[in-house]
Amino acid sequence: MSHRYAGFLALACTACEGLFGVDFGDAHRTDSTGVGTGGSGHGWTKLELLNGTDGVPHATTDFVTAIWCEALDHCVVATEGDAFEAGNLYAATHEQVTAILLDGSSIYEDVAFTGLAPSSLGLFARINRAEPFVIVDAELGVATIDPGNLGGFEGALNPQLWFQSTERAGSQLAFRSVVMSAPGPPGSGAVWSPIWMPPSIPIDFFDLLIADQMLCTVGPSVARGPAGWVSDDLQQAIFPVGTGFDDDYPGACVSIDGGMTFRYAPLPTDDVRYGGPHGARCNDPRHCWLIGDGSVNEPAYIYFLSGELTAGLTWTRAMIPDGPERTLNDIAFAPDGLHGWAVGSEAPGQGLLMKSDDGGKTWSDNLVADVPDFREFELLSVFALDDHNIWVGGDKGLLMSNGKAGL
Repeated sequence: MSHRYAGFLALACTACEGLFGVDFGDAHRTDSTGVGTGGSGHGWTKLELLNGTDGVPHATTDFVTAIWCEALDHCVVATEGDAFEAGNLYAATHEQVTAILLDGSSIYEDVAFTGLAPSSLGLFARINRAEPFVIVDAELGVATIDPGNLGGFEGALNPQLWFQSTERAGSQLAFRSVVMSAPGPPGSGAVWSPIWMPPSIPIDFFDLLIADQMLCTVGPSVARGPAGWVSDDLQQAIFPVGTGFDDDYPGACVSIDGGMTFRYAPLPTDDVRYGGPHGARCNDPRHCWLIGDGSVNEPAYIYFLSGELTAGLTWTRAMIPDGPERTLNDIAFAPDGLHGWAVGSEAPGQGLLMKSDDGGKTWSDNLVADVPDFREFELLSVFALDDHNIWVGGDKGLLMSNGKAGL
């Protein structure tokens, strides 16, 4: 299946105004001052998070960690609470947040939602614990699913990094430092087995390493943001590496055998002297990107895949304008794989949004440097519905949409 999961296929057609009762021309209209319908400037519409009944001011405190939309009027927003408060899942459109889909405190009082990704079961909402699975269906209904027997990997120290399930190949699940598989779908009867957790798993890891020096010596580790990706058929998977002191090959670890082995796909030699990428995002096996922050003396960077997720792949560094103390937190591309946006922050505490029209080869300078609504906010998440409709999220409850793609 495509990166838009099957349950949402009927909602993915942004040209079908009659189907949804939405005038897509209205979605982009502004008044004579250029202010969007939500009251923000430069074509931006500010979407206010809803405060729940728990007394926590989510609209001004939550970290908006992920956004996923299937149409202008059909979005899911994930948040992480401030000061160990629970995050929430929200329903939203391009104009407003419409409902709290799930109060995170109903799962755990300190649960954080760290990402959203399509799966065969629905939209998978990652949390900072091993269980439960949180799934949002096509009608925005939310289910919490017992994943099954995780073989001792249950608990708060194992945040979910990716998940996918297929009727023929079973299921794959990644936690911090381990990739697991199950022969069928998740559920109370499912039995999961670790398949990649070096040096313990596979049990002959050191023999394999002697035979193949490019075998990855680490497991996945990123918690928030684009932590990794697995293909719909489970055969190809990727996660970023090189942020620690012991990693020999800053770049990515890639599997083409269903997660049984991961090999380094390093960045070009000496391109990044300190600190590997901390995020990996793919639309499909031919369209993948890595993001990293470099160091005090090195700028933030983006790499794009030259070829496909397979043996011998290479990364090419994108051209990014120099900027003051920039960090990158997320990257997203429209389904065409050409139009993309990267978000983060730059000095002195300003939101950063850059755009690419060529698949990530070259990037604009900061598109929101002069937009007051982005001052004193760090941008944490971005989603591109198509080449001209995007949403961005940040700290302090920031959530914005733009039908002009930030221009």
